[in-house]
Amino acid sequence: MKTGGVTFAFWTKEGATLPVGQILTDEDFDLASIGLAPDPTKQKANAQEVGAALSSPFKGALADFDPKAAFYAVGMTPSKSRVAVRTHLTTTVADTLHHLRQYFAAQQLVKINPAGKHPDRSTYDLYPLVSAMYRDARKEHTEPDVDALVQFALSGQPLPRSFLVKLNARNRVDEYHVTRPRAVLTKMVLLSREFKELEMDKDSLDALNPNQKEPAYHLGRLLAVLDDIQTSAMRGVNTTLVDRFYGSMSTTPYAVVGRLIHGSQAHLQKLRKEKPGVYKLKQDELEAVMSRLKDIPARPLTTAQQALFALGYYHQRAHISEGIREGKAAKDAKAEAEKNANNDATDTNEGDQ
Repeated sequence: MKTGGVTFAFWTKEGATLPVGQILTDEDFDLASIGLAPDPTKQKANAQEVGAALSSPFKGALADFDPKAAFYAVGMTPSKSRVAVRTHLTTTVADTLHHLRQYFAAQQLVKINPAGKHPDRSTYDLYPLVSAMYRDARKEHTEPDVDALVQFALSGQPLPRSFLVKLNARNRVDEYHVTRPRAVLTKMVLLSREFKELEMDKDSLDALNPNQKEPAYHLGRLLAVLDDIQTSAMRGVNTTLVDRFYGSMSTTPYAVVGRLIHGSQAHLQKLRKEKPGVYKLKQDELEAVMSRLKDIPARPLTTAQQALFALGYYHQRAHISEGIREGKAAKDAKAEAEKNANNDATDTNEGDQ
C-alpha cells in the first residue's frame, strides 16, 4: 500500500493475508464484499456484525485459517539510496480485525446530505482524512499523519492531539468550515484518547445529543441554530453568521455570544411577522440549546473543547437538515393526498352525471 509518501507492507506468518491495503486506501473498494457497508437503517455500527463480516474472507475455502496467526505490518519511506523503516507492527490477525472494526465504527457519523446526486460517504479512505487537516495535502509533509492513522486502524494506537490543532485551524479559516471528513476525523481523535478537560459522553458522538454536559458542544450547536435563524429570515445573504463568527465563537465565545443572541432577536421578530410557523420552530430550537448553557466559559476554549464545539456544530446542522427533509416530505405527502382527493371528487362527479 502506497499513500502519503509512505509504503506499507502487510503479511502473516501463515494462512491468508487480510486485504488491509485495499480496505484503507481504495475509494472504490467494495466494502459490502467484506461486510463493511453500513446498514442505512442503523445509526450505529454493530461491532459484532462488522467483526464477523471482516472475518468472512477467511471462511469457506479458507476454513483452516487461524485468527491467532501472527500479523505483521511495516511502513517505509525512501532515504536517499536507502529505505527508512518508519513503523513496524507485530500483532495477530484477530487483533487486527478487532481494531479495523473499531476504526470503521469510529467513522460512523450522522449525515447532513444522505441522498441526492452527491450523498455523504459513510466511511473514508486515508487520503480524505489526511487532507481534511490541510489546505493542500499534496504540498505538506503528511507521512507522520498517514503513519498515525494506519497505526490507529491496525493496533488502536491513539491518534495525535496535534490532529485537533490542525482540524480546528482549518475549520476557522476554510469557507466550508466543518466539512464531513473533518467532523469524522475529529470524532475519531476524541474517541481514541482521554481528554480530562472534557465532560464528554463518548457513546453518543454519532449524532446530536442534547444531554452532553460539555458547554463547548452546545456552543457549537448554538452557532448552527443562530446561523439557521439568520438564513431563514434573510435568504441569499452573501456572508453568513458562521463566515463572520465561527473563529471567535469557537475560541473566545464569551466575547461574542451576547452580541449574537441580541442580533438574532431582529431575525426572530421578522420571522414571527412573516412566517409564524417557522418562527415557532426556530424559537423552540434556540430555547432548547440555551437551556443547556447555564454558564458561558469565561476562558478561551482549549483545543479539545474547540474540537467538541465543531462536532456540536456539525451535529446541529445535520439535525436541522433532517428537519428540513422531514418538512418537505410531509408537505409533498399532503399535496399528494389533496391531489388524490380532488381526483376522487372529480371521478365521483363525472359518475353522477
